[in-house]
Amino acid sequence: MHIAEADWKRLRKLKEVALDRLCAAILRECRDITIAEGQTTHERYLALFRHIRERDADVADAFDGLSRSTAVQRLAAMCALDLVAEEELAEFSPDTQRSVRSLLELLYRRPTGRRLTLVAGDEGPV
Repeated sequence: MHIAEADWKRLRKLKEVALDRLCAAILRECRDITIAEGQTTHERYLALFRHIRERDADVADAFDGLSRSTAVQRLAAMCALDLVAEEELAEFSPDTQRSVRSLLELLYRRPTGRRLTLVAGDEGPV
């Protein structure tokens, strides 16, 4: 999908903010896992390990391979992870906003508002 130059520049700046938001959320989640009561130290370690692996996939879905050719897909992934405020998305051109909203409707379901879930039949991250 094509992205206008102005939107590309905007996304490169937003990427840093969105990545910081995601990392902060992951670190809070990790803290909560490590201080959870009612589990052995080993159980908490295993839960933390699984959680980091899962959330690492979120980081990859939204941020790895960001280029102009993948910009709209990555922006949609950031939105699916609730990393982009509505006001921030509104700063993009109407074409980019439409493309992002279409991808969100077509590709992503967010039953918990966390991990991206691709629609059945998709081979991997968009």
